[in-house]
Amino acid sequence: EVIIAMNKLQKKYIKHKYGDVIMRKLAELITNTLPGEIIVCCYKEDYPICSINDKLLEKLGYTEEELTEATGNKMMNLVYPEDREMVKQNITQQLCCKKEYELEFRITGKEKNIIWVKSAGSIADMEDGRILINSVTDITKYIEREKMLEKEAESDPLTGLYNRKKAICMINEMSSHKNRGILFVCDIDNFKSLNDTEGHVRGDAALIYLAGLMKRHAGSEVVISRIGGDEYMLFFPERENICCILEKMKKIQDDFADYMKEKYKFEGTMMDERLIGEYKDEIKYELADSLGIELAPDAVVGISKEQDLIKKTRAKIDK
Repeated sequence: EVIIAMNKLQKKYIKHKYGDVIMRKLAELITNTLPGEIIVCCYKEDYPICSINDKLLEKLGYTEEELTEATGNKMMNLVYPEDREMVKQNITQQLCCKKEYELEFRITGKEKNIIWVKSAGSIADMEDGRILINSVTDITKYIEREKMLEKEAESDPLTGLYNRKKAICMINEMSSHKNRGILFVCDIDNFKSLNDTEGHVRGDAALIYLAGLMKRHAGSEVVISRIGGDEYMLFFPERENICCILEKMKKIQDDFADYMKEKYKFEGTMMDERLIGEYKDEIKYELADSLGIELAPDAVVGISKEQDLIKKTRAKIDK
């Protein structure tokens, strides 16, 4: 506010009489007077730092000397590497329209810790250039809370897998981009008997273990969800041939059967899987039959079709 309030004649006089030193002192006055974490930069490439207040230095964990050494005295080097291009573009675009900007991004502290910040800045015109006055607010807890709530809304609380709603949204998103794939619905044979004889705690442990097997064997690109009770859904994008996918499902099935026999001495409890939707031109029926998998080669996966598809396949299996 001090710098902005000065007219051109005052700025010219101060610069002529005292040189750039007084301007730096005025920048320091701003950073130490305004509330919150403040950093003042030259409006040049990578935003060379003119002044930074103690509150922001404490937040970052640096002394002034350490900050200069770590960043080359450039504000942009404080920004998390993956966010730098986005920050540059957004600050430039917003300041083209007005002399202010507001943006959320990540910065890194001395210990390489990531801090989410909301930065608001404004430009002040000087005789020898422009400076950017930035207030920086730590919003890490808010972002973490937001992510936690988002995860809770999308996840099954017991297994940590996607819930039914999120999984179907993801599958439909893939389908909208004309990505093809294969959809399975799985459940556990005799799961009610397991719950009745061993109790719900052990039943839950079995559900969690099966979810872990699916994540371990299916692969990171596969959409895996628990859609209710002992039922799971897996969507394999078209990256592998059908034989590889079915072999992965068999591995999950066999490992789970071994686990149940060893852990609970519970014979006959294994994962029953049904391939309920596919986009492949060729299906290896022999391997599918050996796994006890029912195929629906003409099925189309989508929110509007999903319920009918599962019902149709279950009816076919039940017969």
